[in-house]
Parts: sequence; structure tokens; C-alpha cells
Amino acid sequence: MELVLKPDSSKDIKAYIKLAKKGDKNAFIKIIECSKASMYRIAVGILNNPQDVEDAFQNTIIKAYEGIIYLKKNEYFKTWLIRVLINECNSILRSNHKIIPIEEVQDNAKVPNEFSKLELTSAVNSLAEDLRVITTLFYFEDIPQKDIAKILDIPEGTVRSRLSRARNLPVVSSVFQFLSENNIIDKDYITYSSDLNMSKTSNGTTVTINSIVYDGIDLNIGYTIQSENEIKEIPVIMSETSMKINGKDIGFGGGDTGKFKDKKTYVGVASVNMTKDYLPKEHRNFIVGGNVTIPDNFTMDLNIKSIKMLSKNIEGNWNFKFKVSNEKIKTNVKSIKPNIDLSSLRPGLKVNEILITPINTALRTSETEDNDFNDCYLVFDDKGRSLTTKGSNTSGSSNTHTYYSQILFRNAYEDSKTLTFIPYVVSSKEFLKWKNNHSKGMFHFVTKETPLNLNGTTTLSEGKIGEYKITGVEFLNDKTLLHYECTNLLSAISPYGIDLIDSNDKEYNLTKGIVKETDPLNHKFTAQLPVLNKNDQFKLKAVDLEKKYTIKENMKFTIKIK
Repeated sequence: MELVLKPDSSKDIKAYIKLAKKGDKNAFIKIIECSKASMYRIAVGILNNPQDVEDAFQNTIIKAYEGIIYLKKNEYFKTWLIRVLINECNSILRSNHKIIPIEEVQDNAKVPNEFSKLELTSAVNSLAEDLRVITTLFYFEDIPQKDIAKILDIPEGTVRSRLSRARNLPVVSSVFQFLSENNIIDKDYITYSSDLNMSKTSNGTTVTINSIVYDGIDLNIGYTIQSENEIKEIPVIMSETSMKINGKDIGFGGGDTGKFKDKKTYVGVASVNMTKDYLPKEHRNFIVGGNVTIPDNFTMDLNIKSIKMLSKNIEGNWNFKFKVSNEKIKTNVKSIKPNIDLSSLRPGLKVNEILITPINTALRTSETEDNDFNDCYLVFDDKGRSLTTKGSNTSGSSNTHTYYSQILFRNAYEDSKTLTFIPYVVSSKEFLKWKNNHSKGMFHFVTKETPLNLNGTTTLSEGKIGEYKITGVEFLNDKTLLHYECTNLLSAISPYGIDLIDSNDKEYNLTKGIVKETDPLNHKFTAQLPVLNKNDQFKLKAVDLEKKYTIKENMKFTIKIK
């Protein structure tokens, strides 16, 4: 007699278990069909390789078929099957120590739709392995804590404590979304990113590589640091990190930025400058790993040995291995080689290439004289929107007397048709002061101040460069909002260059992490500050940019990008 099994019919499942114990293969297949979503969920939570997941699944089916006749109590079938599966997963882990990203498992292991659609999936995957397995068993499989303890062969108290830890760890569903909302990165990172959600725990600190995006220039790694204790200083993961591409050591530079989500959770993005193709071969040979050619698809080993902080580091080992691809982006990359001569600005200075990607705008130059300061440019599109600078690097040799620079700016807007680059330099008088005193830690650029008018508009002038206009201050119950505009060139050169000072001389820096650009076309910004006393007296302070910089308007050039 053939039974019709309904996925939510416990009576039918019990009937199939009875038939399977008597050797009915079709009944056993029906049981596995009902159990496969749970099995894949658990296997994915333990293993990080699609083939390993498949092997564990197949081995479990074979052993379960052979061993079901020995099952004494049918109601314990699910617990027994999960125990067989976990044993198989642990056996694979012992024999194979490869680390492959979760996203491969989700893509290739064909996790059933009813699981992959759950919003909680990414949250569970972001947990450390010991928490991930217990959370899956308890919340997804509805297995009681005492049975989980038996399955994993650990004390029931350990199950309770790990579930408590998992509940108390804040979940960051998308690090790039979080960082975009906090003005750390542009929202286009989200569109072109790939999720990994790989976690490693060492010395009470869990590092999760959540997402990556690679445009052929930068590899941006979105990560979360979660600690059992309060993280009192900004952590940096790229300070003592070794990297390999397809098994070959590389020595590319990188840096971190981010924001605290709470006292025990830091969300950041590490940017690794991957491209060196704008350098001649003789220069690339000096890079660690030699003349490295970066393919469109490669495997990255990222080994973090220490999380750097100002006073005390967190030592440990957080080792990751994952695949990187620029397939999502490479068809949207445009290279323009204008060959513009700027030698009247600096000896031998030429613009060799402008590279436009959905993530970066790269300006590549060469010159014949080494400088203490890299090239500086203000960038505006044809609608007047500014492209702020993200960073730069220079490589060269006194032997060849040629120095190559790459300056990165934010990505161009989708409807941008042209980009105008305006060179600027540090003023010679200020430069001499800096050169003579910066090594002694004594030099500060000249600043200017003005009282803040809480009942109207406050203007802090930077002369021809532009004005900071404070248009309003909102004193709310949980925060203070400062609304301001940047006129003329200020939105490109220093949109976050003002400080707010209270009557006790406490300074509030308007850094990028607390400022959101609300209207790029009109260069309007809003800064979110702590709760401030509306009856206090405030003033604004900014570096005197007219004294610091000289704008070379006569040397600006415009490039058509569409």
C-alpha cells in the first residue's frame, strides 16, 4: 500500500518510519525528502565546502538506511538522524581542514527554498560555528535543549549559555547597508557585493567576513568584530594581516574604516588596493610577490594575526579563504587615456588614465619629481556634484626618476556625462611650516572661528573656496542634528572640515561617519551629534583653507565619460 505523505503530517511520518525499519526503500526515501531541508541547514552550519556538504548528506543517508532497523524508539528518529549527520560532518572536518565561503555552499549545495528564503538565514550564518549549530537545532529544528546536549555530547548548561550568547550578539544583516546608511561607503557597494558570512573566533573575539566587492581596483571587505567584552577603541584588522592570491604571497596596501554598532560590536570595511597594472613592470617587481597579475577570478587567503587598537591589541588567529570575482562589475568599467600634460604644475606631471567603475573613479598620473604631498584634485560632474577623495598611493624610484600615482574618488553618478578635475596644492608658506615641524608633532594649520547663531543662519567663510552655512540646529530628545551647506568648492575639498565647540571647549568633530549628504546637487549635509544643551553657547571652527591651499583653476581639465 502506498501512502501519501504530507510534510506537516506527523502521523504519516511515523508510518513511514515503521515501514522503513522493515526495509521499505520508498518509505525511507520519503522520510529523507521530508528531512533534507533540516539536514542541509545543519550541514551548511558546520561545513564550508559544497562538496563536503554533499558528501556528509550522502554518507548520512547510507548510514541511516543501514542503521534505522536498530532504532529502538521511533519518536527519536529526528534526533538520531541529526546525530548521524553531525558525526559525519565532524568526520569530514577532521580529515579536511579547508576553509571555503558559505556563499559557495548556498549556491552549489542547492539549499531548499523554504530555508534560503528565511530572513534569519544570514543572521544565523554570521554567528560563530559553535553558536550557529546550536541556534539552527533549537530555532529551526525545534529540538529541546536537553536533546541538543545529547546530540552534540555537551552539558545542557553549555547549550543554554551558547543560546544566550547567540541571542545577545547583535545581528548585522548587511554590513554594506549599515556602512552606507552611516555615510562610510556609497550605496553602490551593496548592488555589486557578494555575501560570505564567514566567522572565526579566537580569544573571545569573533571576526565575520560578511561581504566583499571587487571592481578590479579595490577589494573591499565588509566585516564585523564581536567581542565578549566592551571594545573601547577603534579596532583595525589590516595592520598585521598576510594575504595570498591563488596561493601566492602579496604585499598590497590597505586600510580600515567603520563604525561601532554598540559597545561590543564594530562594523567596518577594509579596502585592499589590488591593481598595480598602471605601474611599469620594473616597478611591480618591487612589490611583495613580484610582478603579480590579478585575474578576474581568484582565491584570497586572508590571515589576521592581530586586531590593532591604540593602547592594547587583541591577539589571535582569524584565517579566511574565499573566492573573489569582478564578474558583476567588469562590463561596467571604462578606461579613458587622455594624456594631459600638467608639467607646468609639477615637473613631468601627466594624466595617463582615468578609470571609471561603479565603485571608484581612479585618476592615474606620472611625474619626474618626488613630492612630500600626493597630487590633489577637486572633482565635479556636469551637474555640479562633487566626487570626494577616497585615498591615494604613489610608487616610484629615484633610479628611474619617475613616480606613479593613483588617486581614488567616489564613483561617478549614473547620469554624470563629464568630470572636471581642478588641481590644488598646499601653499608654499604652509608647506614649509609643515616640513619643518610635522616630525616634531608640533605643527597645526591655521584655523578660524565664529559664534554659532541658533536662531538663524551662521556663515563661516573660506574666501574664494566657499562658505560653510549652518542653516539649522535641532535639539531632540536623543540627539542633536546640525544642518549645513557647502558652497563653491568646499563640498569637494573639505565637506567635513568644521568642528562644533561648546562653552566648556569640548569639540565635536563633524567626521564623515556622523555626517550624511542629504542633497548632493545643492551640497547639503546633516550631522548627527550627541544630545546638547540648547541653552549653551557654541562656536564653529575650521582650518583656514585659503592659507592652506592654492587652487589651480587655470589648469582644470574636463573629461567626457559618456
